[in-house]
Amino acid sequence: MYLSLAHICIQTDDLEKTTHFYCDILGMTRVFDFKKNGEVIGFYLRMTEGNFIEVYLEKDAPCGTGGAYRHISFESRDIDGCYSALKREGVEISGIQIGPDHTYSFQCKDPNGVEIEILQYTGASCQLTGTDCELS
Repeated sequence: MYLSLAHICIQTDDLEKTTHFYCDILGMTRVFDFKKNGEVIGFYLRMTEGNFIEVYLEKDAPCGTGGAYRHISFESRDIDGCYSALKREGVEISGIQIGPDHTYSFQCKDPNGVEIEILQYTGASCQLTGTDCELS
């Protein structure tokens, strides 16, 4: 089974300051935005080819106190095989679904309670096309 780190998801209470830090200072590229009712509520940053940081606006995020992350995401090239392996081991997992970013994924927790997302990109995935992702 092949897994690589797909992204780390962090919360922020200030999208502009976060963009400035990661893009203007560290040189990352803002790839696409998450929008809800036309309002930007997050975005994807490309660190290097295939390595991303996902950022979401969370008005009550504990920013300035060490930060907050939502989950760790791993890319799989065989999401069905990964799902089956975890299920065989008795790990509680969500069903595989395709998200508004056109990417297949499912969620579980590691033994420490850390939220884990396993995903598999499609040819239409926003992460690869740069197309904004409209959330409902």
